[in-house]
Amino acid sequence: MATFKRKPAAAHGKSPTLSDPARSLAVRSYGSSELAEQFVLVKLKHYREKKMKASAGAFAKRVKNAYSSWDAAFNSGNAKAVAAFYTEDAYLLPATHDVIEGPAGVEKFFAGLFFGGVKDHKLEMIAADGDGNLVYGAAKWSASGKDDKGQPSNYSGIATHIFEQQTDSSLKLKLHTFN
Repeated sequence: MATFKRKPAAAHGKSPTLSDPARSLAVRSYGSSELAEQFVLVKLKHYREKKMKASAGAFAKRVKNAYSSWDAAFNSGNAKAVAAFYTEDAYLLPATHDVIEGPAGVEKFFAGLFFGGVKDHKLEMIAADGDGNLVYGAAKWSASGKDDKGQPSNYSGIATHIFEQQTDSSLKLKLHTFN
């Protein structure tokens, strides 16, 4: 599983430094100001990296759970159940180049797919992360159905999802695009 990489402060052209109160605490605790500051900065860097990894892991777990629930709704063949995963102001941008808005549009789109025999949908997470109330993920998707001649066919591609955390901590799709 991959995660989206965040740039540390130093990557933005700024060298990290301690504030005056933190510097004086470091000196009192570890001695020489330059050595103490470097020691504390290294410790902070490791703490932040560990925290970011834990955070990315928590986002990945939430996205995997959302993908599993979305797949279950899709595979039930119930377009209304799929539409319930989208915010009121959501956009769905499918490979057809249509711009579909809101749960009603999403329901109509997926009802058409179900009518056409598309089934057995599966999302496999590539990466996930988040920031505040937004959680984002990328996935490989696959499904089966029938081609133009009625013969069994498999479909697959890549999807991008931006979820918005709801007041009950659940995730709903704000943006969903796939090829």
